[in-house]
Formats: sequence, C-alpha cells, structure tokens
Amino acid sequence: MLSQDEILKSVANRTMSKLEALEQLKCLNDSTQKVETTKPDSLSAKREIPQLSSHIEELEKMIIYVIGEILHLDIEDIDTELSFKELGVDSISGLEIVRDINKIVDLNLDAVVLYDYSTVDDLAQHICEKIKTGNGLTEKEELIEEGKTGLDAIHKDGHYAQLRKQFIKEEIKYEHESYKVEEPRTEKEKIKIVDVKKKELSSNQEEFKSKQVVKESISHKNTRENNKKKIAIIGMSGRWPNARNAEEYWQNMKAGKDCIVEIPKQRWDIDKYYDDNPSVANKAQSKCFGMLDAVEEFDPLFFNISPIEAETMDPQQRVFLEEAWRALEDAGYSDKVMSKKKCGVFVGSTMGEYQKLIEKSDVTNEMDVFSGVSPSILPARISYFMNLLGPSMAIDTACSSSLVAIHEACQSIYTGDCEMALAGGVRLMITPDLHVQTSKAGMMSPTGRCRPFDQQADGIVLGEAVGVIVLKALNQALEDGDHIYGIVKSSGVSQDGKTNGITAPSARSQTNLELEVYEKGDINPEDITLVEAHGTGTKLGDPIEVKALKEAFGKYTDKRCYCALGSVKSNIGHTTMAAGISSVIKVLLALKYKQIPPLVHFKNLNNHINLEDSPFYINTELENWDVPDGKLRMAAISSFGFSGTNCHIVIEEA
Repeated sequence: MLSQDEILKSVANRTMSKLEALEQLKCLNDSTQKVETTKPDSLSAKREIPQLSSHIEELEKMIIYVIGEILHLDIEDIDTELSFKELGVDSISGLEIVRDINKIVDLNLDAVVLYDYSTVDDLAQHICEKIKTGNGLTEKEELIEEGKTGLDAIHKDGHYAQLRKQFIKEEIKYEHESYKVEEPRTEKEKIKIVDVKKKELSSNQEEFKSKQVVKESISHKNTRENNKKKIAIIGMSGRWPNARNAEEYWQNMKAGKDCIVEIPKQRWDIDKYYDDNPSVANKAQSKCFGMLDAVEEFDPLFFNISPIEAETMDPQQRVFLEEAWRALEDAGYSDKVMSKKKCGVFVGSTMGEYQKLIEKSDVTNEMDVFSGVSPSILPARISYFMNLLGPSMAIDTACSSSLVAIHEACQSIYTGDCEMALAGGVRLMITPDLHVQTSKAGMMSPTGRCRPFDQQADGIVLGEAVGVIVLKALNQALEDGDHIYGIVKSSGVSQDGKTNGITAPSARSQTNLELEVYEKGDINPEDITLVEAHGTGTKLGDPIEVKALKEAFGKYTDKRCYCALGSVKSNIGHTTMAAGISSVIKVLLALKYKQIPPLVHFKNLNNHINLEDSPFYINTELENWDVPDGKLRMAAISSFGFSGTNCHIVIEEA
C-alpha cells in the first residue's frame, strides 16, 4: 500500500486520479484507525515528548498540497521559503487556500492570515500553535477512546484525517509528560498531584483576570509625567472636495455627502483615459475623482512671490502655503509674532506632476522650476515667508505621510527642537498619471465609489486635499491661553518589515503599534469611542485593519459595541499623502460638535469582517457623541502606507 506522501505526490503529478487517491487514502486511514483510536497507555507509563518539528513538517506538506491544488503547481516546484505572493498567490486564490486549510485542520483561520504568515514555514508554525493552544481539545483521552475527536466532522475521510488524530494523540503524550504523572503511593503524594492539577485548572481563571490586571496597572502609572508629553492642537485649516474650509468639510460629513464627481475636462479629458476593459493600455477603469476647486488660483504678491516664479511653483506648494497661513491665523498668531520663533514645519507630500506640464510648455526660467517642483521646498515656503526657525521637512511614507508628519512634529516638540509646529499634508493630481497607475495596479474602484467595510467594496477612489494643524505643548498652550481643539495623547510609527509582498499590510504590525501607543500614552482603549480608520474600501485591506484593532482592544477590554468605526474616505476618496490630516481634522470637528458623522455607502458588512462580540460598530446616521459622566471623548486615528510604514495617533478632547 502506498504511503500518504506517495499518494499526494501521485495526484500532484497527475499519475493518479483524485477519486483513486481518495479511495487509497480511505484504505490507508482505515488501516490505522484502530491504532489511532485505542485508549493511550496507562498514565503511569513515562512517555517521550514528541519533537514538534515532525508535526510542522506534516503541516507544511498539507499546505504545499493545497497550494498546488489551487494554483495547479507541482509539489516539487513549491519553495517553502518563498512568500505566497512570490508563489503566485493573489487575494482570490489566498482566500481559497485559507478556506481549504480550515476544512482540513478544522480551524477558523482569518481570511487574511497569509498576510501575517507569508511563507509556508511561517504558516505551518502558526497553525501548529493554533492547534496546540486554541483548538478546543478538552477531555482528549475520552474523545480519542470513543473515536469522537470532533476534528473529522468536516473531512472524516479527507487527506489529513490521520494527521489530525496523530496530533491530538501526541498532544496528550506531551501533557502527560509535563505532569510527570506516576501512580501515587502515599496520601501525601496524592495530595501533591491534586495540587498540581488545581494549579493547571486555576490558570484559566488567571487568564481571565489578566485583563483586569492590565486595567488596574494603567491607573497606577504616574500620570503627571505623561501629561508633560501631551500636545495641544490650537489651530487648523484645509480644503477638501466640495469644501473650501473646515466648516464646509464638517457640513458635508454631517450630511453624509458623497463628494466624488466625474473628472471634468478642465482637469483632463477623461474620455481619452477611460476604458472599462482593464487590459487596455494607458487607460483607467474609473471616471470618478474627489477634486479640489480652483487650484490654479493663487495670490503670489501676498506672499512676496513674483508672478513669474509663481508660474513655476507646483500648485501643491501654493495651496499648502495658503492653508499653513490660515491655520496660524486660526490659532491667533500673526507673521510678526511668529518671526524668529522656533516653529517647525512637517508636511506629508511627494513629487508632484507639475513638472510634466512645465516640460510641455515654453517656460525658460529653469532656476525657478528647480525650486518650484522640489518636495523639500514645499515646507520651506512657509518657513521662509514667516521666518520660522524650527525644523522644516517633507515626509513621504505614501498614504501614512501626513499622520507621520504629525507624529514627527509631536516628537520634535517633546525633544525641544521646536516650541510650536505646523503639521499636515497635501496631494493634488493635475495629470491622469496616478489615476491610470492605480487602476492598472488593480486598486481602483470600477464603480467610482469608496465603500469601507462594506461587502460591495471594490477598491479605492482617489481624492485631493490639503490640511494643516498647529501644535504646541499642552502646558504651554494652557499658559498662553490658546484655544485648544484637541490633545494628542499618544502617537507611534512602525514598519511592517517582511510581509507577503512589499506593499502587503500586516495585522500583526498594526496590532503591535496600537498596543505600543496605548501603553506609552497610559490609555485604556475602553475610553476610545471613535476609531477613524484607514478604511480604504478594499476587500482584504479593511478586514486586516479590523482584525488588528480587535486584537489590540481585546488585550484591555471585553466591552462590546461601544466604539464607532469610520472612514472619511467614503466622503472624499483616498487623498493619499493628505489622508491622515483629513482624518485628524474630521476627529477635531467631531470633538468640537460632539457628534459622529455617518459612514457613507455602508449597507452590508464585508463577510471577512466579524464585529460580533467586538468593541466596534458602524454608525450609518449622524449621532451624538455621548460618553459616561467623568469621561472625556477620545478617538484613535490610523494611517497605513503601502510602503509598510504605519502610524497610529490617539486624540482626546480638551
């Protein structure tokens, strides 16, 4: 009779039909059934602890087999050290692989598990730990003795029924060895063994108590030291699709307005760049866009810039300069007061598309072009105009850029590099290049609507925005009598490292960052009642983000359905470098009006997201932001760059 490995190899090499293989596996399984379901030797017999590597090897073979079946690859061609992406696994085949693995090992692995455990080796280790610690294998001896393991319910005669029984049996061996159980000869020895078992039983109770211990440890920290690191937000300004200022922005969100429009011809001729066939070169699948109005309008003389130089300035430089001025004006600070102040400027931005338009024109002022399109000059414009002496830097971490800029501004205030800071981001798209590129990458929504967390989510919709906030140490802001919109309690930045592809997100990295931010800021997530998520409206990106949040919050609380989950991208699209600042200003406005805006386009929850028994809910109508007496309103904001750079910030009302 062929071995299990030989049977699977024959199927993979097409030398044996699946039906014939199933019959042989059944015979092989039946021949070992008697051995597998026999009651283990008496507990007095000392047994050797099995080597865990042997189980992992079996799991690796199973994973390789599933991948081979789904991708139609020969087993020998599958390198266990390559990432799933490198093996050719995409989002659809990834779901099929996880589905089949779940059936085989009778687990409930998340649909996005391949993003965190991105190689066969890593996934096998993860499954091994899942089976070992969390598969609900209680009263194992009795189950095996009766032949009712429960793991054969789905695939009793399946490919790995034998593997599952073997694993349960050897898990029992391991537990028996750890107890060193021998028949007690005296009453004292009997008492000793009972005490050992009591300790094991009580460990579960200790696990349930651990969350309460975490809560109590928070209250015993020195909050006075933590208060020194709080940063006040004392001014803000910005522009968004269909909103010339923050007040119009709030009214649109409050009304649940979709601000996405068909791209007008004055921006570019969409008919030349649209085709519903994704295989057509240099064409996009969407005609929709979240657009800023009048980006060509600028008063250069107000900023002491000559009209000739202004013509060569990237419009991103112009609009950020305008909104930075307005943010300081909103905070109550004039150019005379700010002159020679140690005020930093931190802006999320990237190389614009204006140079391509200049190259097609007859502009001859090459020196002004050089500075006019340089990303480093963008933050320097306001520093130069107002004579600000703090750090001035452009930050590009892709979609997390502007939230990272806020984090870096806070860090600069902590360290004393500056006493105040302007922080924000800007993104304009004045050519169709990014629109076409994201469509070709499969990221763009063909329907032209962003649907975060919804079952109909089909991709991102691009948008434009510019936003700026003014930051100052809380103690100093209180002393100076500044108006305070909100307080940055804690923030953090991390990188995914190696995942299932350089642009693939990682739930583990996001969870670790969120926990770090909460610990650093002495924050109990039970007090966070709004999460403004990255929420791009992609089928797998949203489930990864929700999974990370559930795991982070779950370390602290068992409370259910108390925290709203939102994403302003449903209103204005994905504004890339300005996404983080758009989310922050949304939260500041929600704090100001004590209301939570609805999530637009939400009808049915993405079937890869489970919010039951979680802290989160989706609000589909404008609701009052109520909190218990004695509590402050608090929100968390996330931004995740496709570069792998993640940022998470917690903001509290003043």
